[in-house]
Amino acid sequence: MQRQVLERWLSVGVMFGLGAMIIYKWQTNRLNLYIHPRYTGLLVATAVVLLLAAVGMALTKAPAIPKRMLALLTIPVAFALLVPARPLGANLVSGKALNANSSDNLLARWKTNLSDDSKSWTLLEWTTAVRQSDLEVLRNKQAAFEGFVYRTPDLPADEVLVGRYVVTCCTADGTALSLRVKATNGADFSNDQWVRVEGTFVPAEINGSIVPQIAGTLVSIEMPSSPYLYP
Repeated sequence: MQRQVLERWLSVGVMFGLGAMIIYKWQTNRLNLYIHPRYTGLLVATAVVLLLAAVGMALTKAPAIPKRMLALLTIPVAFALLVPARPLGANLVSGKALNANSSDNLLARWKTNLSDDSKSWTLLEWTTAVRQSDLEVLRNKQAAFEGFVYRTPDLPADEVLVGRYVVTCCTADGTALSLRVKATNGADFSNDQWVRVEGTFVPAEINGSIVPQIAGTLVSIEMPSSPYLYP
């Protein structure tokens, strides 16, 4: 009997903890570090159900939930407590394939959304244009977009890659995109610093190949409240 009571209260605690964690992440605007905003309402509704179920179990002395289900509910609670919420960044570049040719299907679908004003383009729209257009057509177009700095050993001191992740469902499916930027103050920035790129699209010849590049300056900014781009 004592064991059954312990298991029931453990079930109550885990369900209540998971529901409370989701509500807390929602109230502190951190859910967008995990999922696409379109799923926020569904996740919050799930949290409310969990909280009500936990209270109901506590008041009615209902039997504990099965151990396997309890284990599944415990995992996200433990993960949230042990791993602070943080956006994807330069440390996950290799696994997310940060380059201008990522996700051809995504870019092809996005091409129809391009406006004529290149200064309004985000990194997703710039990557789309670069991937789907002749680079000479884009030459001298004005650029003004935001992203985080990512450096590779082969880049000169005044050149960086500026990247950002595209999330269609959750961070697990995040796709990283980037553009090379030659900036007069490029040497002042290191990995994961958020910047605003202001410059002009000028393709560069590197090792016999023409590569997309923005020439201009970098302006230090705070990380946006929504660090990902959502197609």
